[in-house]
Parts: sequence; structure tokens; C-alpha cells
Amino acid sequence: MPINKEWFLAKDLAGIAGLPQLATNVTRKAKIENWKKRKSSKGIQGGAFEYHYSSLPFKTQIFLGFSIADDTATQDRNFTYIECISPEQQTSAKNYAFRTDWIEKNRLTIVVQNDRLKMFKMPDDGMEKTIYNGDIVLLSIFQYQSVYGLKCIEGLKDGLYLVNINSQQTIRRLQFDVQGGIFINCDNLLYNSLYLAPEKITTELIQGKVEWYAHTMKWE
Repeated sequence: MPINKEWFLAKDLAGIAGLPQLATNVTRKAKIENWKKRKSSKGIQGGAFEYHYSSLPFKTQIFLGFSIADDTATQDRNFTYIECISPEQQTSAKNYAFRTDWIEKNRLTIVVQNDRLKMFKMPDDGMEKTIYNGDIVLLSIFQYQSVYGLKCIEGLKDGLYLVNINSQQTIRRLQFDVQGGIFINCDNLLYNSLYLAPEKITTELIQGKVEWYAHTMKWE
């Protein structure tokens, strides 16, 4: 999404995405971690610093909407650039920046090497209040359905997955029963669950597994 604001006061950041609840503690954290700063241009009495988004913790950058990789955002970070597979962004050739150390810690390096780690923007409200419309999701994509067929989904555990329903990609909570059927559930109680018997399941249904997601925030 377009972001016009790059500098933030401590009071703007207090309490969001795991940052301290008090502005004074945000300032203390910024000093300890040597965040990029400048004198505030807002004429605050006694003076105050504004902090550049590129110095903020990655989770905070994502929450604020700074997800697209650029030279500024990666100036002091070790990032891996990940393609977004959401239909509205496939023509823009933009990548997302994601912390390499997090990828390594969560044993996803091989997934990156095989070009199977992708970003996705949630296209609907079916998973509220877990994942909201527009939230950013990190996926491990399944690539071998055409070779191994439905054996690719054998052994999958209940959880959040990228699915293809009526030719539309979205995120749903899947529950696998002992007969080999699948319950396709929405966390949003306004939507009904769908059950697919084993003979109704196709290789195109489950396309990836959710590894991580973050709520986004729109700024006026």
C-alpha cells in the first residue's frame, strides 16, 4: 500500500507491534538500539526526536505497512527478498523484504533456495479475527502436485493453508479427518464450513502452508 509517512515520534509508536506501551520506554529502546533519528519538525516544546521506519523492528515495519523491499528499508538489515503471488501484484514485479535470521531460525532456508517461500495478501474477510483482509502472509508453496498427486497432502496437519476455491486463492483453516476428507473452515463466524469427501479433493485445492502473518495498518 502507499506509505507517505517515514518518520515517527515515540508517542506514535507506543504500544504497537510489541513496542513498549509508554513513549518514554520507546525512546529508551531507540537509544539502546541506535535507531536512525532526527529532530522533530513538529515544533514540540522541549524538542523531540522522530525515528525512521528503517530502524524499527521488522515486525513494527510490517505493522506500519512498510513491506515492499527498497534500498532504504534494507540499509541496516540482513533481508531475503520474497516474491508476492497475490494476483494484483504479480504484474508489478515487487518483492517483500523478510528477515533472513528469522527464516534460518524457522528452518525455511531450503524453502527459499527452492523458490517456494512466497508472500501473499489476504483477499477477503473469511479468516477474521485471525487474518484480516489485506494482511500479509508468508507461505511455503507446494510444487509437486502434478508429479505426486494427492500424496503431496498426506501427512499434513490441521492448520492454516493457501487454498484454491472456485479458482480464487485465499487462506483457510483446514481440518483433516481420519477418512481422508477435509473440513475447510473460516474463523469468521459469518461463513459456513465446507466439507470435502476424499473423492472430491483435487491436486489444485491445497497450494501452500502459512508460516507467518502480520496485521497491517493503513495511514491517512
